Amino acid sequence: MEKKLKCKVLEKIFNNEYSEEDIKLISEIAREELKFLVRNNIPITPQNFEAWFYVFCYVLENLKYIPSDEELKELFKNFYKNEKAILKQGLNPKVLKEFSEKLEKEIDNVLKLIDNHTNSLDKHQKNLENIEKKTQNKNLNVEELLKEILNEVHSLKEQNESLKVKLQEAQLQISELKEELQQTKREATIDFLTKIPNRMSFMRALRDFVRDYYERKYPFALIMVDIDHFKNINDTYGHLCGDKVLKAVAETLKLNLRARDIIGRYGGEEFGIILPGVNLAQAVSIAERLRKAVEGITIDCNGVPIKVTISLGVATMKDGLDEEKLISLADEALYLAKRSGRNRVKTSVDVEIEKKSK
Repeated sequence: MEKKLKCKVLEKIFNNEYSEEDIKLISEIAREELKFLVRNNIPITPQNFEAWFYVFCYVLENLKYIPSDEELKELFKNFYKNEKAILKQGLNPKVLKEFSEKLEKEIDNVLKLIDNHTNSLDKHQKNLENIEKKTQNKNLNVEELLKEILNEVHSLKEQNESLKVKLQEAQLQISELKEELQQTKREATIDFLTKIPNRMSFMRALRDFVRDYYERKYPFALIMVDIDHFKNINDTYGHLCGDKVLKAVAETLKLNLRARDIIGRYGGEEFGIILPGVNLAQAVSIAERLRKAVEGITIDCNGVPIKVTISLGVATMKDGLDEEKLISLADEALYLAKRSGRNRVKTSVDVEIEKKSK
């Protein structure tokens, strides 16, 4: 956070100095925030929830009303400079909306339970006050009075036990929803067909490596991989066969990489591979190993054996590059491999040599 917003009611709760009104305010803040996040398709990640929670706390503590969504967004911009870093779209908005609605429903159920419990406690308090008044009666029947007190205590105990059970059930439901969200988040980073990280996840990892390079000068290389003549495979054998090829190539690449290497489906029949801690010569050696591994597999497509090859382009990270420029260098090397006959490895150095020779 650029500015540390204050939330007085939250500080009270952290200090264990809160009242019933404070609990109601916290609930209202969370409820209004969830509705806003759902309406605006903002992922309910811990980072987003915390950032917007402080905005809604500020609004309800100071303005005493909920402004329009546009006004809230303007407030957000005033409080946080790096808006894009917080408002990252990580999941499908439809999935997020469904999850948020479920979560909001569970929170509403818990709040209703607490409200009902509070109302019932008020009723018991009045009953006990009436009993206290009876003690001032000189013709007091002690036995009947004790019976009334015991009935009230028993009723309170039953009510508390009932509330405890219902809250445990609600906690279980919310825990299940939390696990559902975690599973959805995991699925959102994996390519459904090949079971390797998707483009969004791969690009996030690449950005992290670029940042790490500038902070620690930690070297790494990037390989861009493309399946040769993939369109012909789809046209000749059908898209289901093409899917089998994609899965087989992805699995082969993954099996022949080191544990710390990162592979992702960049798009279509193209894959990206990050090789941490290697120089260009080492990266070329790994790329050659991958090329030979794919060349050596046979994919069975409805009884028809299919052989495939890949072309690979290699580039290493250096000063002056960002993730897009690095990808561009590796892609240029990949296209050179394609132009040179496919089923081979080319590097960004090969590209430079070719340009100078023209």
